[in-house]
Amino acid sequence: MFFCLSSDRNNIIDLFRIIAAIAVIGIHTRVLKSISFEADFFFCDILCRWAVPYFAVCSGFFLAKKLKVSNDRVVIDDSVKKEFCRRAFHALLLYCLWSILFFFVLLAGWIHNGQDLLKECTNWFRLFLTGKSYYHLWYLLQLFCSYCYLFLILKFTRIRCFPFFIALFWLFGITVYVYYEVIPFGAVRTISHTCRSVGAVICSIGQILPLMMTGFCLAKMNINKIVYLYWGGVISFICLCSEVYWLRNLGAMRFSYVLFTLPFAFFLFGVLNQIGHNCFVSLKQRVSFAKLSAIVYFLHPLILRICSFVNIQHSVILFALVTTVTFCISLLYLLLRQNFDNRKSLIRQGERSNRNLQKGLF
Repeated sequence: MFFCLSSDRNNIIDLFRIIAAIAVIGIHTRVLKSISFEADFFFCDILCRWAVPYFAVCSGFFLAKKLKVSNDRVVIDDSVKKEFCRRAFHALLLYCLWSILFFFVLLAGWIHNGQDLLKECTNWFRLFLTGKSYYHLWYLLQLFCSYCYLFLILKFTRIRCFPFFIALFWLFGITVYVYYEVIPFGAVRTISHTCRSVGAVICSIGQILPLMMTGFCLAKMNINKIVYLYWGGVISFICLCSEVYWLRNLGAMRFSYVLFTLPFAFFLFGVLNQIGHNCFVSLKQRVSFAKLSAIVYFLHPLILRICSFVNIQHSVILFALVTTVTFCISLLYLLLRQNFDNRKSLIRQGERSNRNLQKGLF
């Protein structure tokens, strides 16, 4: 087997990261557009919108598993600070590296179209600072900001206060991102425009941060009966569908990060977490699902851009092609990287053995 599902992690959660990455490709390719407008709307604007929130909940969940709690507070020591710094730096580094890659993709298009390079590069750099260097990379800079905010929250508040902060931040987020379109107050639109112009520093407070905190709470909660989570998921999904169709009737254009997105993410992740505990799955270790899903998420827009030159008309064919090519490239990279790391480790072991042998001889 090529995939890695290890016993120290919840295998079902990692498996659904792959499904979430496929769902994101489905959104960006509008997979059912060639079949039916209503089917495409339901699939892409409702059914697949759990994917990115799921990634954020995963980040908070696995972070919480590494932290110790005492008297309703997280114990902040040097190891916790290093863990937060490591995760935040990793998110920021990935954002910079992927932004540079997609900058050259955009640069090729600007040169081909004969656009003003100085103007386009200046505008791109401004977007880069706000987390909009390419349309899907906003997640990484928001993740970086969310780690910084979460550390401060853990340092100065108790875990029992998390539900209050989650509700407060989420209400702010849905107002800025979605509901400003339907709230008949000019001040709300002005605040929304300002927040979205500032970018990840502000928007992360109402999007990725409350989702990460939700994952953190799920890691520390003890929900024994899966039936509660299951029915909570069903009810929240019905409410989510109703809310999205209601917003569409009101003339809204955005349908991700609405009110019931967070409750549905909470119950979905809770169900998968319980299933993972009750139904253990073991496969031979080769490639990490978490790493594979991350590469697929960040790489697929490049494959989609290349495929756009082929002018594929049918959306299902485009989705299948982008998904297949992206997964093949991602798997190949991970396998080559693993072989390289294994050889490097063997060389180091050999050098260490030679040094020990020389010391023994002399």
